Amino acid sequence: MMTPAGVQNLIARDLTALGLRPGGVALVHSSLSSLSSLGQVAGGAESVVGALLQALGSDGTLLMP
Repeated sequence: MMTPAGVQNLIARDLTALGLRPGGVALVHSSLSSLSSLGQVAGGAESVVGALLQALGSDGTLLMP
């Protein structure tokens, strides 16, 4: 199993490949339940939010309802 830091880096890389850029804006509405598209993530929500913030950089904006 990957470490939470490794998972965060992998998710951030994939988000960048999907077009998320430093300084960008992202509105995210997601579920981390086992029935969701994300499923179980090492490190949980902290890894996912960390990856989003990593991909957006310090000038980006993350909106989560």
